[in-house]
Amino acid sequence: MFKSLSIIAVLIYLLIETFVSVAFADQVGFFGLFMEILVSFIIGIALLVNFGGLMGHSFQVLRSGRITTKDVATATMLQFLGAIFLLLPGVFLDIIGLIFVILGLFKVGTKPSESQNSHYVHDDDIIDVEVAPK
Repeated sequence: MFKSLSIIAVLIYLLIETFVSVAFADQVGFFGLFMEILVSFIIGIALLVNFGGLMGHSFQVLRSGRITTKDVATATMLQFLGAIFLLLPGVFLDIIGLIFVILGLFKVGTKPSESQNSHYVHDDDIIDVEVAPK
């Protein structure tokens, strides 16, 4: 069952990739298609080479409390998969790869929601007092 579903998924991907690549080549020509594949490959390599820096930035944001651990894991996974997709030839995978990288970068910039950050509530009406023993 799983094998037949994965074969169908690969065939659907190949059909979509072929359609998108042919449509892109029809618009910009073969040289444009070749340059797109080459440039996306170079961007994918650059992202993988600088992946440690991207992770370092994500962990800095995590330590500052502006993002949750789950968001860091999601952002890291999206950026890594996006870089891998950019390495592989094909216009459709390049589009998906760019979307993943951009979503990963925006995920690092988000702030945790109130429910995630509910361990501390700032209240100006509370006065801290100390009771002295008699």
